[in-house]
Order: sequence, then C-alpha cells, then structure tokens
Amino acid sequence: MSPKRSRASSTGDSLPEPRSLRRFINVNPNTQADMIKREPQWAKENLDGTTTVSGKCVFTGEEYSCTVPTEGLRRFLDGEHAQTALSTVPADDREFLISGISPKGWSNSFGRS
Repeated sequence: MSPKRSRASSTGDSLPEPRSLRRFINVNPNTQADMIKREPQWAKENLDGTTTVSGKCVFTGEEYSCTVPTEGLRRFLDGEHAQTALSTVPADDREFLISGISPKGWSNSFGRS
C-alpha cells in the first residue's frame, strides 16, 4: 500500500491531497443493474478553510457546487454524521454531499416541504 501524499497548509499542518468523493449506490439486482455508478463529486480545498465540492446532480444531471468547512468535510468523510460534522451547512448542501441530489433535483422530484 502506498503512503498518503500530503502538503503543507497555511497553518503549517500537513493536509492530505484532495480526494475524489466517488460513491456507488447498491441496488436490488432483481429489479435493476447490480450497481449504478454515480457521477463523481470532486473536492477542491480553498485557502480560507473551506472546501468546494462539485459534481453532477444524480436526478437532473446538472452541475452543482457547494462550499463547506474543510474540517467538517473531513469528519463527515471519516464517518461522522453529516448533521453533526457539517451542522453549519444548509440541509440542501448536506443532502448533495450524502446522496448527490442537488436542491433543484430534490425540488423537482419531491417538492418542497
């Protein structure tokens, strides 16, 4: 296994290289394909302690981006619940990180509550 590459942050701490947020959705093989590959989400770390996550909405196919605190995103990617790790992030953006559904995709499919 190769070691993780890292780079220095503005505070001098070592940060991991940006990573893809690729996810896969398992579906019932009796009703659909064995696995549906989602569009990848990409993360770009900004200089202000935030990370911009971009990708195509799984419902609309349109590009969507949201900016979230980098530390919260890391905690989320390490398994912490999105509502806890990203509590300051709007629910619509957390949903995009969790499921790949943009606010427009959600509204078009389920309406607003």
